[in-house]
Amino acid sequence: MNPIFSTPAAKLLVYILASFLLAAALCPWVYDLGQWFSGIHSNSTGLPGYLAEKAKDAPYSRYFKRCIILAALVLVPPYLWWKKRSASDQFTPPKLSWQPSLARHLYWGALISFFSVFLLGASLQGAGWYEIKDSIDWGKAFKKACVAAFFVALVEELFFRGLLFNLFIVSFSRTKALIFLCLIFTFLHFLHPPKSLMVENPSHWFAGFEMLGLSITRLLSIHDFIYEFMSILIIGLILTYARVWTHSLYLSLGLHAGWVFAFKLFKEIYQQTGQQPESLSLLLGRNLKEGFLPIAMLLITFWIVRTLWRKSDASA
Repeated sequence: MNPIFSTPAAKLLVYILASFLLAAALCPWVYDLGQWFSGIHSNSTGLPGYLAEKAKDAPYSRYFKRCIILAALVLVPPYLWWKKRSASDQFTPPKLSWQPSLARHLYWGALISFFSVFLLGASLQGAGWYEIKDSIDWGKAFKKACVAAFFVALVEELFFRGLLFNLFIVSFSRTKALIFLCLIFTFLHFLHPPKSLMVENPSHWFAGFEMLGLSITRLLSIHDFIYEFMSILIIGLILTYARVWTHSLYLSLGLHAGWVFAFKLFKEIYQQTGQQPESLSLLLGRNLKEGFLPIAMLLITFWIVRTLWRKSDASA
């Protein structure tokens, strides 16, 4: 075997690249499946009706992101088999605690992230930049926020801070593992093309590869880098360090769920007033995840989480 591909880092890089390529190949098929499902359940109620609505309205970038997670899961068995071929490169998951006593981290994490977002939102409402919508379907708003918070946080934390973290930590030093994991998390959430560029035919076999290429062009935009990339990167750092400091997924699950719930709920009940001065556009973008004010809010949240839970890692 070529020695270049015999190192743990090289094998992991091949695994990541293969996941993106497989996702690009699968995306048109998954998209067509989603559209078919939304068509036959368009008049359904309950969970099938909700899933049909989400499948119909989901942008192509969301299909691609879910395909990356699916592809990464599919490729785990061959990747682990490849690693085990080397006696010196065995997969040994690091310490991960699931003690029921740590479940309080779930509660506190959700509270901290939820209130950080709504305190920022309340401040912007006080400044006259946001206002409550005239007509709000509170039941629908809470339902959408709860379902998204549960499924997104659970799936992504098990995938990123569970599966990928374990794969990374046995191939790199802890610092490198944290950096690489956060960059992948950020890139995956940043993965959608600029609004001026769209995939022309989502069902075409090459559409997934087209999607990947268009998304990479966003990395060249300074505006998008400041507005969105940095915020997502800080969120990834907070969630990953929460996983490290507590040796558990409870805290990162709580933080992630609280953020998703807060962002979704805020979007449903608030709207921008248009009174934000153009000269202050860098402070806030199109939503509470873009701009220097959200970045400041996230840095404060990082400091709170670090202050409360870093000692857990030191004493472990």
